[in-house]
Amino acid sequence: MIQPSDDPPGPPPLAGPGSHRARNEMLVMHRITARLACALPLLAGCGGDPLGRQAVSGTVLFKGAPLDQGRIHFAPAGKGPTESGAPIENGAYRIPRDTGLAPGTYKVTVWSYDQKGAKVQAEDMPGDPGNTQFKERIPAKYNTKTSLTADVKADGPNVLDFKLD
Repeated sequence: MIQPSDDPPGPPPLAGPGSHRARNEMLVMHRITARLACALPLLAGCGGDPLGRQAVSGTVLFKGAPLDQGRIHFAPAGKGPTESGAPIENGAYRIPRDTGLAPGTYKVTVWSYDQKGAKVQAEDMPGDPGNTQFKERIPAKYNTKTSLTADVKADGPNVLDFKLD
């Protein structure tokens, strides 16, 4: 006569650690883990930069010669998502893609202090005898009253050169 079992119904227990079935289960788990480990970096890169940032580079000439030192800054001409800037050295500047600009139109400002000349009274705090700075070499029409603009494109190299007089 068959005696009822006290064991709950269901699949048989897993085989012991040395069995063929246990080795196959471990192999399957290792394969799944390895595939996930390979796929995760690819998935992380799929989203990309939602703003579509672009690298921007170029040259700045001042009075016909490469600007020895200074700073260039791009601010959205309207309501835009990004602004960025870079130092100018020997007439060249470069903004890498990770800190670059989204496609659109930008106001451009260029600054360069005459670091060899005498310091002058700063205009932002008149009357304060201790508030001096190096004189700005670039005319206001290229910084505080800028008339420079530039278009950053989504589909190409953005090499933006500026000639300042």
